[in-house]
Amino acid sequence: MKKTMMIAMSVIAAAASALPVIKNDSVSIVQDAATGRVTIGYTLTGDPGVVTLDVLTNGVSIGGENLRRLGGDVNRKIETTGAKTISWIPDQTVNGFKLTDADVKAVVTAWPTNNLPDYLVVDLSMSRKYYFYPNEGQLPHGVTSHVYKTSQLVMRKIHAAGKTFRMGSHEGEAGRVDVDERAHFVSFTNDFYLGIYEFTKGQAKALLYQHLEGYADYANEFGYAPERDEWPVEGLRYSHLRGSSSFPKVPRGEGSEAFALPNARSRSGLCIDLPTEAEWEFACRAGVSAARYDGTDDDSTLDDLAWYSANASGTVHPVGLKKPNAWGLYDMYGNVKEWTHSWYERYDEWSYQVEPIGWNGVNKDNYASDQDGSYNRMARGGSYKSAATECRSAARGKTGINSTSGMGYRAWCRAVIP
Repeated sequence: MKKTMMIAMSVIAAAASALPVIKNDSVSIVQDAATGRVTIGYTLTGDPGVVTLDVLTNGVSIGGENLRRLGGDVNRKIETTGAKTISWIPDQTVNGFKLTDADVKAVVTAWPTNNLPDYLVVDLSMSRKYYFYPNEGQLPHGVTSHVYKTSQLVMRKIHAAGKTFRMGSHEGEAGRVDVDERAHFVSFTNDFYLGIYEFTKGQAKALLYQHLEGYADYANEFGYAPERDEWPVEGLRYSHLRGSSSFPKVPRGEGSEAFALPNARSRSGLCIDLPTEAEWEFACRAGVSAARYDGTDDDSTLDDLAWYSANASGTVHPVGLKKPNAWGLYDMYGNVKEWTHSWYERYDEWSYQVEPIGWNGVNKDNYASDQDGSYNRMARGGSYKSAATECRSAARGKTGINSTSGMGYRAWCRAVIP
């Protein structure tokens, strides 16, 4: 015996083009009374696209934590159109929820591949397993879950395409370095994803980071007890992430000499790399022009935002314990410095750019090697060793590529599906 439930459907509005669309009146939801398994059917027309699901009771979402056991054609790119199915095994004890409630609706949404959902989750322990969710509330484990700080990587889409922002600090900002932080305008042509947390030791283990030079020393020192898995990876040279062959001009998403990022790309099938300085600062500010993303220009609230020299007791701390910015990004200040893709460049050498990567000097192409560490990449955010003035949205860290002290990273990804 099967019970048919009430249904609803949703689509991202399509113009005359062949954008992905959930066919009108095609969504169905039935439950097998014997097993409790729910089957949701829908028909996808137009172009392939990403499909997501929500379930409502009395018009209220049951939340991603109650939709953990999903299978079939959902939360990923659906390559072919036509009739599709989603399977769901509900936990009927959560909050008293039962699928036999009077008003249950399935909301199936189709997303064009040029307008992907806001959250991307990469399962680092499996090959080419990644999933999309429309908002934080739809993440199956909750954004602060241990899972998302260890075996899986959660990334937030930064809506940057077509946006222009003022990069750099305002005159009089405490700690300002005038020539390095002079205000100027930067525009973006593309959205991108950025990890909501700094990359952790647990995530490193999921990527078999033990093959990386120096990993054994970290393992011996910290023992990698479970509570340490949520600590950010620390002590990485730039070459650990992108390789010495990245000098001078290996584009993002390319290069195989290093182990870390190429392995992440190979495992996920996505273009994972480092953000540029401009992308990092845009994401950090989250629309705020003050020194820090909570709107303050002094140090009065920094303890709430960051682990830095005054409160960190000389060590890194688990990610996600401080207040995030308005876009849900944690530890943008302090804990570990974050490598970026950008070369050092003084801001007074240019006033406006689109998608800048840093230092456009012609001599860069003539350098044969960066192994002596004399050339500088930019690190952002400051670390647990940093003074308060280094933990600002505009603060820049000119760092030799062989530096390791307090160095970690935050994963970046193109907002496209390969």
